Amino acid sequence: MLWDQNVDHLLLNPWCTGASAAAMGTAFIPCEESEASPQQIQGVLGATETDTIVTDIFTGRRARVLANTLSDTYEATLDHGGTAAARHRVLAQADNIAPFPLQAALMGPVKASGDASVSAVYCGQSARLVRERQPIQRIIDDIGMYLDALLK
Repeated sequence: MLWDQNVDHLLLNPWCTGASAAAMGTAFIPCEESEASPQQIQGVLGATETDTIVTDIFTGRRARVLANTLSDTYEATLDHGGTAAARHRVLAQADNIAPFPLQAALMGPVKASGDASVSAVYCGQSARLVRERQPIQRIIDDIGMYLDALLK
């Protein structure tokens, strides 16, 4: 099975909230057919509950990514004043971040480096649930079987 713990809420939440679709890309980052870098793959496979953050430092638009050296260094410069944002590691739009797409262009060389310690590894909150590399077909089959069982 793809996940190592109960994920009912992750699979059912989109339907329960009225969504007609859901993005499920995180499970596919470490699949055997993936062209993600070894650093990105290991980042997802080793992710914990607190390893993802929402930040705009990579593109000027908020996105959930794995925390890394760059985001940690940037976060350390912010004065959260002990707010919930600090506890949940949400990096709000700051005055020193250029708007999209300018920030994305400024970060282009960093992205091109492929170094996951300073470039974005986009993933969802479910990164903590992905624990092994598998063929893409097994991931799809597992999701289908799990949804079938939940929806019966």
